[in-house]
Parts: sequence; C-alpha cells; structure tokens
Amino acid sequence: PAPITPAPITPAPVTPAPITPAPVTPAPITPAPITPAPITPAPITPAPITPAPVTPAPITPAPITPAPVTPAPITPAPVTPAPITPAPITPAPITPAPITPAPITPAPVTPAPITPA
Repeated sequence: PAPITPAPITPAPVTPAPITPAPVTPAPITPAPITPAPITPAPITPAPITPAPVTPAPITPAPITPAPVTPAPITPAPVTPAPITPAPITPAPITPAPITPAPITPAPVTPAPITPA
C-alpha cells in the first residue's frame, strides 16, 4: 500500500463575538434603624455654702437737741346752742287692772223681841 500523507490543516480565522456587559441594577440601600443610647445625667452635688462673717458697723447716736416749744394762743370757738326740738309724747296705753269683788259677809241678824199686844 502507498503511504498516506495527511493534508495540512489550515485553521479558520476566529473572530471573537462582541462582549455586551449586562446592565447593573444597584440593590436598594436600607439604612439600619438608629437607636440612641440612653442619656444618664451625672449626679449633681451642690458645693457647700459658707456664709461670710458679718461684722456689724458701730452705731453712734446723733445728739438730740429739743426744739423750743411756743404754745399757740387758745381762742375759744363761739358756742351756738343747738335748737331744742321736743320729742313727740306718745301716751302709753292704759290697761285697767282686773277688778276682783270682795267677798260679802252678811252681818249677824238679831231678831227683835216680840211684845204681844
């Protein structure tokens, strides 16, 4: 048999397909809820109050000089007597006292002596 000589292989030119990137849709962003931390006020300790010492000022009384007194002349005011209006007199009602008759005591009767005719 005759020897077999394979035919040369010429590869076909390769044209790469165009690459179209897929559209990108960003995922929605949901913010996490914010919980504020509790605020604990610090305890307030008032500072002690120390009153300042009070020194009273010395009191010096002023000298008292009495003023001269001149009595005013006294002029009596004229006296006008007020008119006297007599009050009306209303007689009190007269209520007669009840009359109680005195008991009648008959005098003792002494019969006259009978002288026959």
